[in-house]
Amino acid sequence: MHKRKACAGVSGQGRFPRRSAGHCTVTRHPDPMIVHLVDGTYELFRHFYGLRRFNKGKDKPLGAVVGVLQSVLEILEQGESHVGVATD
Repeated sequence: MHKRKACAGVSGQGRFPRRSAGHCTVTRHPDPMIVHLVDGTYELFRHFYGLRRFNKGKDKPLGAVVGVLQSVLEILEQGESHVGVATD
């Protein structure tokens, strides 16, 4: 259910202002969306160099990629529905 609140023509008030005939109506979503953003570059380096310490330089091909995918899968298994991975 959406809550509506009238305001006296002030722009930018609330999350979703809508203007009409001298006033605006602010609509708030009952369940805000939570997005988890993962720094993919950091995670790749962390898994790559972290694994090297434990396997004495005998790296598996694509071991860091597997590590990042396991981290993202753990987030999804915890019930999160919106996950993004950004790299630079």
